[in-house]
Amino acid sequence: MQNKTSYNKLTDEQKEFVAITYANETLNHEAKISIISNKFNVAGRTVRRWWQKMGLTRPLSKLTPQLQKASKKEINKKTDILLVTSAINTTSINYNQLLFMKKLVKKIKKDHNKNAEIVIIPTRYRNPTSPTEYISNHKKQREWWVEEIEDYLLYNKSVFGDVIIGGDIPVQATSQNPLNGMNGFAGDKSLILGSPRIHYKTLPRMLKDPLRVMCTSGTISVKNYSRSVAGGKADFNHSNGFVIIEKKKDNTCLPPRNVFVEENGNFSDIAYSCVNGKIEETKKALNLTLGDTHRWVLDMKLHLETKNLFKDYSFNDIIVHDLLDGYTFNPHERKDPFISRYKIINGHYKIKEEVEQALKYPSDLLNDFNVKNINVVESNHDIFLDRHINDMNWKNDLHNSDAYLEYALIQQTVNLKEYGNIFGYLMYKKYENQSNVKYIKCGDSLVFKGVKFDQHGENGVNGSRGSVQGFKKLNIKTTTAHTHSPSINDGNFCVGKSSVREEYYIRKGLTTQAQGHALQFESGKRQLIVFNNDYEVTNLI
Repeated sequence: MQNKTSYNKLTDEQKEFVAITYANETLNHEAKISIISNKFNVAGRTVRRWWQKMGLTRPLSKLTPQLQKASKKEINKKTDILLVTSAINTTSINYNQLLFMKKLVKKIKKDHNKNAEIVIIPTRYRNPTSPTEYISNHKKQREWWVEEIEDYLLYNKSVFGDVIIGGDIPVQATSQNPLNGMNGFAGDKSLILGSPRIHYKTLPRMLKDPLRVMCTSGTISVKNYSRSVAGGKADFNHSNGFVIIEKKKDNTCLPPRNVFVEENGNFSDIAYSCVNGKIEETKKALNLTLGDTHRWVLDMKLHLETKNLFKDYSFNDIIVHDLLDGYTFNPHERKDPFISRYKIINGHYKIKEEVEQALKYPSDLLNDFNVKNINVVESNHDIFLDRHINDMNWKNDLHNSDAYLEYALIQQTVNLKEYGNIFGYLMYKKYENQSNVKYIKCGDSLVFKGVKFDQHGENGVNGSRGSVQGFKKLNIKTTTAHTHSPSINDGNFCVGKSSVREEYYIRKGLTTQAQGHALQFESGKRQLIVFNNDYEVTNLI
């Protein structure tokens, strides 16, 4: 028989399960108690006690005056843009961040005649080691927020276009994975939750359905955590920031985007940056990491939209992943006669044409963007060419026998350890007289402002498969690719893809894939840029 679970032994994820079950409006009171009782092997009265401890059963009259006011707050119907952050109780705030967010609201109104509004989600955290705990032992005394943000507090679920602001959804300030188990709150919309960590992920959807995302807000509060393991982890991953949500004329919203804020309150966004307290249009960034390119199936409309989006930008570097797709020699498709025939009928079977097209793309980027250097990161699709040489026989594919023999000769006469693989060697030969195009093979280092950019993302620890959860555990921040699903997990950013959305292999079931890039600004802060189905990111540029 399963042992009974005590409240003190519940993990953050288990508490989230309890909270989500309580908030499920499709279940009656008895059903909610039954589900939680059966899962944790506890009595119904224990479940009700847990709800009380989590503050879920508190009637409105028992809320503090600030929360009562926040629970009645409504987003102005004339608001075009929301700036959403969160604040921790009994904790001071970054006053510069508040001041500069107010300046951004005015700048947007002046430049675009759009109404922007600041919303702050109140989050709770008990720090027994904080001096404020000695003020009073009364529980209500621990639920106050600084007066300067009182008018911005939102303590209810509000809908802004097709985005839900989960102002009253309880998220533990120390939760290591604040988005876990929260999909149900989103429904058919995107969801913003209040948390001092910044996480972002795309939600599963049918391929042609609108993009939906879920992300946390970051915080306006300063660090104030207990001297404990959980408090130490929360302190390490504490991120000041906010989310920008732009509503369109059809009452849908562009993909929400996170903005990271520096300790001095400065911030950088794709449209506007705050430098020394002054709001100005963003015109440059340290680098741009493109979503997986897959040149043979590159979405040219996305390429043109990206070019137009950054036409006034200057970059030091552009980082490219999965430059070579391997469409004409994909090892996962070679045994499918339908796909092979389809490629031949459409003239997409010449291997050398695809390789040469991919090799030319860095030159295209140098022409299309104001950028100094192009860095091509060794990726799993690059290895498809080596696998083709190893597995196939040129006599069985006379359409490509010349390319096969050319690449096989390279394999047998060149020390590929110096170049990573056959494609890496071809990159070297094409750009050996250009110092501004580099192939970053496995083992090479590419680090900017303390962020590691040299990992594609397919390789994990000791030969295991790579994952964003694995990379977030590193002692250095990373920007990776490979999954085609844009995400932020603490120190790990993962870009999406630049290839066409409707690729054949994802035709079945649901997908979290999306087109998206990542920026790194001069401050070292980064921003994930995700495109909707209409190739839109922002209307502020």
